[in-house]
Amino acid sequence: MGSSVANQNEIRRFVIAMGLSLLLISVCRSAFAQQANQDAKTKQSQNDPAKASFIPGVVVSRDASFENLTKASFLRAARNGDLERVKAGLASGIDVNVQSDYGATALFFACDRSQEEVVDFLLKNGADPNIKDSFYDSTPVSWSMMKGNQTIILNLLKNGGEQSETFLANAVMSGDTAFAGKILDLKVVEQKSLVSARDSAMGLKDEKKREEILALFKPLNLPEPTIVELNEKDLSRLVGKYSNERMNVEISSVDGNPMISFGGNTPAKLLPVDKTKFRLGTNEFEFAISNEKADSLTCIFGEQKMVLDAVVAGEPPKPRTDKVETEKVVAKDPVKAKPSPVNVGPSKADLGVSSENWPGFRGTG
Repeated sequence: MGSSVANQNEIRRFVIAMGLSLLLISVCRSAFAQQANQDAKTKQSQNDPAKASFIPGVVVSRDASFENLTKASFLRAARNGDLERVKAGLASGIDVNVQSDYGATALFFACDRSQEEVVDFLLKNGADPNIKDSFYDSTPVSWSMMKGNQTIILNLLKNGGEQSETFLANAVMSGDTAFAGKILDLKVVEQKSLVSARDSAMGLKDEKKREEILALFKPLNLPEPTIVELNEKDLSRLVGKYSNERMNVEISSVDGNPMISFGGNTPAKLLPVDKTKFRLGTNEFEFAISNEKADSLTCIFGEQKMVLDAVVAGEPPKPRTDKVETEKVVAKDPVKAKPSPVNVGPSKADLGVSSENWPGFRGTG
């Protein structure tokens, strides 16, 4: 009887042991299967940048909510100079030219904060230096101009950035020989602008700076400058104040040279092209003469053209706006064209660039 009970207990222990073994095998198989599945997913994510995860706690996907999150993180990284996160953003599939709600790209923010390494990395990976935002209608090049970081400016110009002629003209007018030379070394400025910059250098008051900068242009074999002499009568026809609803300009004569002042600021010397046409850097100015006196001044700033009327003492300035003039030019039927209402308040464009929106555009981080 005792032997029978012992055998039964032995059998019971054997069955329990076998059950535990089978359970252990099942658990191990499940664990191995889960690990294999995880390994496969990891390999797949590595091969598919869209599914790679670079942000802790976030699995990258292509749904709209995550794209907004990674875009904000990417732009913030560029603004803060976080090069590693910028690299990770591009590796995850974010477009290097992805734009914020105001149309700014990572390159905008990096230029605004003078993040030289980030700017260099973005440009090498296809960032567009000429893309325009919807807030100021400006470009990364424009932002770099305001910041004045010459390393970034040169990098932008080397990678296709526009306005090289403006940077060169500004360097010449300010007497910055070193910067002007570096821009010339890039060989990105057209001959017409080279001639204009060279001629502008001739008007520098500092003789040493003038000679240094003119020496930069000698190897370029540019056409010889045309020297236009203005006599006292020529200058007296131009001297006076000019204005429209957007700008006030004063023309004066100093030591036989025509000088221009914008809004009462320090006068700058105009370079004569002929007796009624002048240049200041890349900007052009032309006087309309009537009865031996200029009655208007046309100012050309790049693609913008403004006409200012001569201010006659004791008379109010003539009402004139560029907007009305433009509408008259493009109107298909002048008879049916109606005059534009006078805008006495801030325009939609003015409200769009209100300082209240600056943090949203430039970021606060």
